[in-house]
Amino acid sequence: SFCSPLLGSIDHMITCFSLCARPGLPELAHELGSKRAWLKHRTEAEFRQALRSDSNDLPTLHRYALYLYNKKKDSVMAERVFQHCLKVKEDYVEVLIDYGVMCWLRWKMAAGDRKDVLDKHKAERMLRRAARLVRGQGPLPARAFSKLALFVDDALGQWEEALGLFKRAVECDPSNADHPHNLAVHLEESGDYESAAEHYKQAITTSPLHSPALSNYARLLHRHFRDRESALKFHQRAVRAAPYDPEICFNYAVFQEEAMHDLVPAKEYYDRAVANNIKDPSIFISAANFYLRRMKDTARCLDLYRRALRSDPQNISSLLSYARFLEVDRRDFNTATTYYQRALEVRGAGDELEAEALSEVARFMQEKCGETFKAREAVRKALEKQPTSGDTLVNCARCILHLDKNQTGAIVSSVQRSPALHLPARSGP
Repeated sequence: SFCSPLLGSIDHMITCFSLCARPGLPELAHELGSKRAWLKHRTEAEFRQALRSDSNDLPTLHRYALYLYNKKKDSVMAERVFQHCLKVKEDYVEVLIDYGVMCWLRWKMAAGDRKDVLDKHKAERMLRRAARLVRGQGPLPARAFSKLALFVDDALGQWEEALGLFKRAVECDPSNADHPHNLAVHLEESGDYESAAEHYKQAITTSPLHSPALSNYARLLHRHFRDRESALKFHQRAVRAAPYDPEICFNYAVFQEEAMHDLVPAKEYYDRAVANNIKDPSIFISAANFYLRRMKDTARCLDLYRRALRSDPQNISSLLSYARFLEVDRRDFNTATTYYQRALEVRGAGDELEAEALSEVARFMQEKCGETFKAREAVRKALEKQPTSGDTLVNCARCILHLDKNQTGAIVSSVQRSPALHLPARSGP
């Protein structure tokens, strides 16, 4: 896990009203139902009042747009305010960055078949423009390069360009630990573990309480350098710095389960990781698997699977994991069929995930339901979408053993093309 490209918080921009000297809440607060609702209403009213006196006050417009997006969750109105800012001053770098990130997140978080490609194009245009406008050193140029790097890596898959932008962000603002941390994550994902370790250490030196850097460095030490003792120390520092952060707790729980084989702290930190309304269904799925494999607690496992599906009902991996649980552990083939079918109906998730869903359905239809024709069609579609995926080929091969010989040629051809199955030559039988 790494630092998400979130919009800057505006909590420090919102006026806090002290109620200690008041005999009670004002009438409007009772009408709105809570002190919090009254504070939100009062703050928005102040924004509007300030803009009535000067509708082109750029700092106030910028803060208001962030308020609408972060607090009101109104991206449509926030976009109008951002656009008005750019009409007043078209090279306002801070607005270009935040507007671009908002469009990117809106595209990224939309369901597969509801993604608007215009949001992606607008995000790229705004972020590239901001990066072209910045000059010199400092936090603002670093932020422009960092956000563009995250976008280019995540949305466009351009690894080399993202690497150069991450490095420029570090050069512009070496005092911000987020920048070497993001560079380290990028290098780790590419397999350059030595360089990744150096930049994780740079982030930790810059900010000793930077919990994502501590946690990711600990994970790297364990998985790639096999240094369990050092990994434990950095994991412990991470959870002391952020004891209830879901991703930090999740990484520590996995370490306790896999490396230390200590189920008591593993259970505690899995529970901490899923205690809040997190948006990442993979954390729920991993916790569910822990309760199923280690604790033999199918009731808790079932609850976590359902929470994963509530957090993202269109996530193919969650749907397939839950369907396998129903099939293998609950022997509930009817409900499993429903969730396998739901996984097939998801659109826009990418060829690899859609092929995985098709191959799983083919296996299930053949082995559990005896639906040979449907299994054959699913095999054909899976191989058309992703003929080089090892997991897809394994499921299709399992299924093809029970089908007619006409499909065997497709499997053999796909195996020959699959880099996942090209093993190095070895001597001996």
